[in-house]
Amino acid sequence: MSPLVPLMDHCDLTDMSQPTVYVSGCSKILDDGEELVMDKSAYRLYSKLDLESSCLSFDIIPDNLGNNRICEVNGESVSLYLLVGSQACRRSLNKLSILRLEGISPMTKNDPDSESTEDDESGSSDNENCEQEIEAASIRHNGTVNRVKSLLLSDRYFAASWSDVGHVCIWDLSRPLLAVNDSATMSEYVRNNESPSPVISFKGHNGEGYALSWNKHPLANGYLASGDCKGSVYTWTP
Repeated sequence: MSPLVPLMDHCDLTDMSQPTVYVSGCSKILDDGEELVMDKSAYRLYSKLDLESSCLSFDIIPDNLGNNRICEVNGESVSLYLLVGSQACRRSLNKLSILRLEGISPMTKNDPDSESTEDDESGSSDNENCEQEIEAASIRHNGTVNRVKSLLLSDRYFAASWSDVGHVCIWDLSRPLLAVNDSATMSEYVRNNESPSPVISFKGHNGEGYALSWNKHPLANGYLASGDCKGSVYTWTP
């Protein structure tokens, strides 16, 4: 049996004059003044979103616009729904956020016959100047959201969340989703400071956890598994 060889010995770092992909644990340590540079040509779409608090988990909420929608460089703008769980500085400030994002433009690639620019060298440019429409409705959440998962079940949207206080909750997203799609409902949602209560709040775990997954198989759609940091796993039936 041959001895184990450190990964660094297999890295070809002889030609450092050309741009290379940075691989943690393999690439050389950055020198003072060096910084990593994003290669825009590697992306079809790149968009940034600033939130009030950091988040440990998010999930894409399925919509009715069809699966496998194509997103191409220089293509049409896209839309999506996001479910985001916060990690706020105070427990009482944590929340689930349901976001509708419209007008997210794919990367653009300049005509090769046009004059060269700095963005031409990287192949693509992002679209920070493009207008994006964002609507958000929030639900108050007890504790940091360790993990969040969405599910479409019988034409209704649900979410499961793991809290750092050791609770697993299931939420009906019907009302906040209606709010982000209808301005009148959104005004009422904000004016009344609405925040739907969880459909189920399970306190059987002996501590917090991070493992959370819906079973989306047609014969078992709606079944949920949750696992905590002390090794316990629970399965839920709809």
